[in-house]
Amino acid sequence: MPRRRAARRRSDRGYDSRREVRIAGRTADAPKGAIGRAGSAAVLGAAVALAATAAAGTAVDLDLVEHARAERVVWPVVFEEKAPGACEGLKPEDVEVVESGGGPLPVEAIERRRMPTVHAVLVDLSESHAPVADAVKQALARYLGWVREGDAVLVAHFADELHLDRPLTPKQAGAPPRPPQDLGLGGLTALWDAIDETLAYLRGLPERKVLLLISDGCESASLLRAASGGDDEPLRAAIDATHGLVAFAIGIDTPVRCQGVSPPLLTSPRDFFYGLAERTGGDFFDLHYRNDPAAFGRELDQALGEIARRLENEGAVIYIPLAEEAGERPPRERRVEVRLSRAARRRLGGRCHLRAAVGRRRPRGQGEPTAGGEPLPLTAEGLVDTSRLGAWHAGSSFSFPQPRAARMIAERSLATGPDGVRKSPPARAELRSGGIVLHALDVTGDVGMLVALGKEGGRARLVERRNPQAAERTVRIAVPPFDRLRSEISAPELALLALAREPEAPVLVNGKLLFDLRPWIARALLAVPGYREWALERLRARRRKEIAFRLGGLIGRLERERAAALLDRLSRDIPPGPVPAVLADWLGDLSARELARRLDVRGANLLLVPGPPGAKARDWAERIERAWPRFASWFGPAIRTRSVLLPIPVMDRRRERIGFFRVFLPHEPARDGSLADAWPPHPLAIDLVRRLVRRAGEELRGRVWVASMRAGPISGFDRRKLRGRICRAARDDPALAALCDALPERPVVARLVFADRQRPEGRAELAALYDTARTGAEEAAENAPALLCAWPPSAVSGASAREASLAARLASSLPEDRPRCPAGSLSP
Repeated sequence: MPRRRAARRRSDRGYDSRREVRIAGRTADAPKGAIGRAGSAAVLGAAVALAATAAAGTAVDLDLVEHARAERVVWPVVFEEKAPGACEGLKPEDVEVVESGGGPLPVEAIERRRMPTVHAVLVDLSESHAPVADAVKQALARYLGWVREGDAVLVAHFADELHLDRPLTPKQAGAPPRPPQDLGLGGLTALWDAIDETLAYLRGLPERKVLLLISDGCESASLLRAASGGDDEPLRAAIDATHGLVAFAIGIDTPVRCQGVSPPLLTSPRDFFYGLAERTGGDFFDLHYRNDPAAFGRELDQALGEIARRLENEGAVIYIPLAEEAGERPPRERRVEVRLSRAARRRLGGRCHLRAAVGRRRPRGQGEPTAGGEPLPLTAEGLVDTSRLGAWHAGSSFSFPQPRAARMIAERSLATGPDGVRKSPPARAELRSGGIVLHALDVTGDVGMLVALGKEGGRARLVERRNPQAAERTVRIAVPPFDRLRSEISAPELALLALAREPEAPVLVNGKLLFDLRPWIARALLAVPGYREWALERLRARRRKEIAFRLGGLIGRLERERAAALLDRLSRDIPPGPVPAVLADWLGDLSARELARRLDVRGANLLLVPGPPGAKARDWAERIERAWPRFASWFGPAIRTRSVLLPIPVMDRRRERIGFFRVFLPHEPARDGSLADAWPPHPLAIDLVRRLVRRAGEELRGRVWVASMRAGPISGFDRRKLRGRICRAARDDPALAALCDALPERPVVARLVFADRQRPEGRAELAALYDTARTGAEEAAENAPALLCAWPPSAVSGASAREASLAARLASSLPEDRPRCPAGSLSP
């Protein structure tokens, strides 16, 4: 069994359900504990009056206002059953709730319903975790299968940087789980940045948040750590600011101290995991791979199963809290304890236990802040307050806080002000024609492993940078018309093409800034016609779901139905909501080489669209080729930063979100000193398909499409083997004689998989050998790469008649002026 490190349940997060009514007269609070039918009737009556007044077009007099407030708290609890169904049938009188060591408080209801939940899974895939990577992925696939249908799931992994593998998506019935993809193991571990960025993304969501973290706990490459000098106080503040968070940490061979980390950590990895679990009411599981590798997978499954069972056994208790003391500055947090009454314990005989899922409740008025900084009231009136969203997006120019890490770095070099504090000026945003202009600090120098180039473009190597840098920059976020965004920009490669139409090259800021800039980009987009109407429609749908859950705390079925119908009608106006999640979502991360591959495949498929030679699709393919050198200059080596933000929104049609992508710059040195993941010098898929179309014409257009592509240089060993086969084949094929004598040092093999449009299961692969370092005499006019030879197409599975027919069609389309590569030499 894995050793489970149980932590005390402490948290400052809870779920408040308050109701407030306004009555002409004076202001007064309801007596302590006064709630029930009278309070509910007051809420419903006030809402009806508000609706009637609005319907009649009469202005509401707010000069004399009375507040009659009756507060309830919906608090998450965990049911622990020794036998199935042991906790069924519990009544309010069976439960005791105590705040801050006081007496039992009135409990009005106990429910087994689980709160709406989002799951964020963070997996450490640094080099130290290479031996356990496969076991972790398999266990996570099973864990994701246990997630309840309808809960949203986000999956990411991290090494030097945080990579998004699966954006936040509700789980659907029958959908297979998607474990983290292997994007390469990094040498260092940016643990703090991964947690901080994930929490910044989740913070504006109203649902309960579950963070599942798998790591050894050794932080070595976070910008946040370098900016704070090794103090984890900024990270602890981010954890405390995330409402409704419960974190489960699974440590793998977690050491007491991490060796070779500079600046040294002020908290040991074990203490960090303990503190994370303690602050959020989660658990810490300490697993050991080195002691027993064979048992590691089983222990990991047991730990994940225990987490899944706990989440499945959660419910809620609705109770009347302690009244806040008048004049209390600042209001104190309340320690919440939930237990069975003595009579219930005797009756159940230890077969059922009950405890609070989180341990501390925020005082009234410290609810979850929106992106604009205003607390979102958890009252029936607050849910339909039409003034808040209007004020939140008002104006085409506004200031906002500087990105935190960049501000911390910049303030280290600022002079101390009169108050003894170093302060940088606030950032500003301006909404201009066709774009959003941001004047903000940017992280211009990352920490961790970055690329260093030799003189005059010499060999690339990785070096560790430890001193971060920040500078003020002016960044323009392109904002295309909404109709064009919806119809044309639905993928990152299409966003790149839209950026190429801009008159100036974009300023690419550090990708880490996405999480700090999201709320303010969304705020500006909310003022753009088209974007605003589209966002409000989705915000209304989200708010209706939230209202339905909040109304579960009202007493009585009839009362709930009437209030739900009323509030649903009122919420169709202008509801506040998580605007960044709709207008500035985190859509995905991809490498520059993957972005180039997607763009190349899309351009090749545009050439296969049927139509006259001057068709719009072919024009777009030519635009891609013309802009290819510009894209290569935008996504150069990761010399100062490892990732950049693609500064244009993208429409995710499947998830109905508008958001942004991050692009990771080339940072993998090859043996010959080049960058293995660099932006390719030529779009090889476009070039090869153009050659096929020139000969076959309409025989291919509209009948086949490029399903996938792979391209890369061959190794020195494969080159020697290939040259030997070519020279032997040149005895029978004189066309290969020149290639035998002048095979380039770094030939590139491009493999394209074609599919039949009528029957997509029919697929064939075509491979060609290129010299991308030069252009041939025939290709000089088009600046195209030199095609050396092509292999005969082959069926992917080799058994389908449809695939054989497709391969024969591609073979007849190969250019006649190029030799055939000898079979068996790197052929598919």
